[in-house]
Amino acid sequence: MLRRPPPLLRLLPFGALLALPLACAEGEADDDSGAPSCPEPAPPAEAICNDAVDLPESGWFTDVTAEVGLTGIDGNRIATADLDGDLYPDLIVEPISTARSDEEAGIRRYVLMNRPGPDGGRIFEDATEESGYYATRDGGTGRAAQAKVFADVDNDGDLDVYSGVYADLEDSNFEDHGDRGEILVNDGTGHFTLGPQSDLYRPNGGTLAGAAFTDYDRDGRVDLYTGYWYRDYGSSYAAYGNRLYRNRGELDFQDVTDAVGMAVPDGSDPDDLRAGTSAKPSYGVTVCDVDDDGDPDLLGSSYGRAWNELWLQDGGAFTEVGRDTGFAGDENVDYCDNQYYACACQLDPDYGTCATHPPCAGVMISCSGNAGSWWGVGYDDQPFRNNGNTFTTVCGDIDNDGDMDLYSAEIRHWHIGDSSDASELLLNDGGSPPAYSRPGNEAMGLDREWDNVDWNEGDLMAAFMDFDNDGRKDVFLGSSDYPDLRAFLFRQKADGTFAEVAEKAGIAHWETSGIAIADFDRDGDLDVVVGSSTFRNTGYWETNEVHMYRNEVGQDGNSLRVRLRGTRANAAGIGARVTVEAGGVVQTQEVSGGYGHMGQHNDVVLHFGLGDACAAERVTVRWPDADLTTEAHCGVAANELVTITQGGDAEYAPRP
Repeated sequence: MLRRPPPLLRLLPFGALLALPLACAEGEADDDSGAPSCPEPAPPAEAICNDAVDLPESGWFTDVTAEVGLTGIDGNRIATADLDGDLYPDLIVEPISTARSDEEAGIRRYVLMNRPGPDGGRIFEDATEESGYYATRDGGTGRAAQAKVFADVDNDGDLDVYSGVYADLEDSNFEDHGDRGEILVNDGTGHFTLGPQSDLYRPNGGTLAGAAFTDYDRDGRVDLYTGYWYRDYGSSYAAYGNRLYRNRGELDFQDVTDAVGMAVPDGSDPDDLRAGTSAKPSYGVTVCDVDDDGDPDLLGSSYGRAWNELWLQDGGAFTEVGRDTGFAGDENVDYCDNQYYACACQLDPDYGTCATHPPCAGVMISCSGNAGSWWGVGYDDQPFRNNGNTFTTVCGDIDNDGDMDLYSAEIRHWHIGDSSDASELLLNDGGSPPAYSRPGNEAMGLDREWDNVDWNEGDLMAAFMDFDNDGRKDVFLGSSDYPDLRAFLFRQKADGTFAEVAEKAGIAHWETSGIAIADFDRDGDLDVVVGSSTFRNTGYWETNEVHMYRNEVGQDGNSLRVRLRGTRANAAGIGARVTVEAGGVVQTQEVSGGYGHMGQHNDVVLHFGLGDACAAERVTVRWPDADLTTEAHCGVAANELVTITQGGDAEYAPRP
């Protein structure tokens, strides 16, 4: 089962909470005092109030894979959402493979529904076949999908899916079944049908690497932002470029990339590459409002040590400001400790810039086999090639100051040197465009020490999560594909720095590839589902096992879960900004339409840890509609799932 009942709850008459001072938002006066209204939800019969979590020495998570029915499930493209409207998050699990599902070949894709178990707990049941999720255009099944993000595309009250496909038509070994990006329409029960074809289908293919829903024009219909990798990896720097698709209604998505100012050259011209004006090879995309003006902005996470992209929006037009903001890459572009450069200079001292800019570190790799050929004069010595291999960018208010900070998850290798960017926290210092500062991993407690000289950092996926419900977001990082890599959990301390705690927490999963985070058992804390990588045969796993780690501590504290229902805004509230004030702490989150490498999605229900606060004095929602309508609800009880309807009430869901 997913969860035992929370222990030692204090049940109080709800009136005891109403002695808290209640702050109110702008609105029409509801009495003669002139004070703005701030309605309170109808109270639950009994309020649940806990002390703040007192963490034990260890054992904060338990591997409950067998209990919840995930034994034998393999995959490392994982996302979660409530597909059937029962308030319990479900799972979609897929492999890296670009082939269609073939059970004999060991290629399977899963729709796993979170349902009541025989002993009163919860289990995941395989509903893949009856879901219709993997139907194909040619009438078959087993569609070759890898990425998925969720939103209510048709505004009918349930979550639909964009299901993306990596279709590399430049690769002669790629077997093209004709599967492409699709909108899958949910009937409300978790059964899906293929929507009409539109520009999303991309018959000419594309190396899809990420997707995110957004309502960029705030017309009440969700749009889609997608990222693509190289056109022909290993032969050229040319990339497809990221695309923006506008939802014109009736599930018709139109490519508006050029119309909104995002047209760029593909990178086949070296001058465009060096100037940074060409398409970047994305390995993930993220959407969030980085300058707090109400318009969603678009972020591209770039591979190949290329500059990351930040497309800042101003009323429907986009301008790329990655380097202006500090997001594109860190300031270190000195390649003197790159071992390929050292080899190139050893093999030919007159090669390139060796005479004027000699290597600053001795050669530690073998230069046999012409290793110097891995160094490209006029390319690798340029700033555009001395940034990061960014797989995922997380966006959220990590320091509770009201603006959106970023965390980049990067792959980095010892032999490339310090010009290759590390995974790092970027703090938003405000402004438009915003200025991002990099306090550094050592200063923030986010650094890691490696035992070997020949280390690799394989950080693929990341998330912000408040696992102990103390009101401070923590960082969960999935790292894999190289020896001795695992999941990392950085717990945020009271001073805003972090401590790495995954091993004593019990969640240091080896070779983590794939993350889904949600309150799967609805006990008030965040659980974690991960996949396992076998990509480089590091020896930890024989298959891409999926594991679930149940949170054993967060439910001892207080939390609030917020679900939105838009009326003038899109129905799932994608892009809404929610602010919760409780116990002297102000937290801000946005409802995500997916993010990161191959489309991570961690549920559209927002989770706020409240520490020892037994209620939120105020919950404010800025809706992503044309007017940026702002509404507030006061005196919201802790330890509840509350649904807030635009222009209507806040209502508590029935408890499990």
